[in-house]
Amino acid sequence: MLLRRQLARPLPSARVSLTEKIFAIRTSQLVRAILSFVDSYGLPRDRWNAGISGNPYQRLSRGHGIRPGDAFGVWHAGSETLARRVERALFGFGLKGSWGGLGEVLPEFVYVFLEQKHTR
Repeated sequence: MLLRRQLARPLPSARVSLTEKIFAIRTSQLVRAILSFVDSYGLPRDRWNAGISGNPYQRLSRGHGIRPGDAFGVWHAGSETLARRVERALFGFGLKGSWGGLGEVLPEFVYVFLEQKHTR
């Protein structure tokens, strides 16, 4: 049986800033979209890798060895802060990966790819 975690919902509190509420909503929207994409393949989530990058297509092809026809997706988060929040949430939902985007300029894209024998 597959257990699903509930996505965090913004707290209706005056102590939480409007910016924080917007980040929580946007994070939730992106995570739901990415998980829908991943789950549409019908494979376990632990077969997928997630990461962030400023140049995701180059990172996927050169860094991870993605080839034409491989399953992958890319989403623009709009900011590095939001991309990191989405990445962290995806790890919590069972996707693999390591903290990415370090040393890159504006790593505001989130990507996922299905692990294959030729990917790294």
